[in-house]
Amino acid sequence: MKPETKSSVLLAVVYGSFMFFWFWMTIGGGVTGAAFAAVFSGLLFATLCRLFVIFMNQRFKNNPPQLDADETIVYSGPANCMRGLEGVGGYLYLTSQRLLFRPHAINFQREQLSIPLPTVINVSATEKTWGFLSNRLVVTDNSTKRHAFIVHGPKIWVQKIEPDAGSI
Repeated sequence: MKPETKSSVLLAVVYGSFMFFWFWMTIGGGVTGAAFAAVFSGLLFATLCRLFVIFMNQRFKNNPPQLDADETIVYSGPANCMRGLEGVGGYLYLTSQRLLFRPHAINFQREQLSIPLPTVINVSATEKTWGFLSNRLVVTDNSTKRHAFIVHGPKIWVQKIEPDAGSI
């Protein structure tokens, strides 16, 4: 199963579970009515979120970042950059020279983040989001600043970044 599909299913189950209890406690339509409303709302919410991700991915692919003449994109994908309490949505690029995060316009914090690969001293995929989701990529630079990203397949990102980290 693709990571995007797993995320959509998990989102539907979690959101649907919350909605089940909400409908059951507030509307009073019984367990059957609450279960139907929860399944419907969970599937609808997950579908709308997935369509938003597909739309944003297409926008980022049609509008690539400005790169230096000798710089190429090695790997890329949708990501959230954790800045305080906000998970800033956007797109993460691994280039031949740096790790570049470009946020989309639907964020409060819209600054790009560029981490030169020679400054990367550690990259890991061992931390878990909310204690159980294996989707967190943590990059530490030589100023010991930690940059956390929520990505699909963080171990793949680690494999792609490690060979060039700190060596260019």
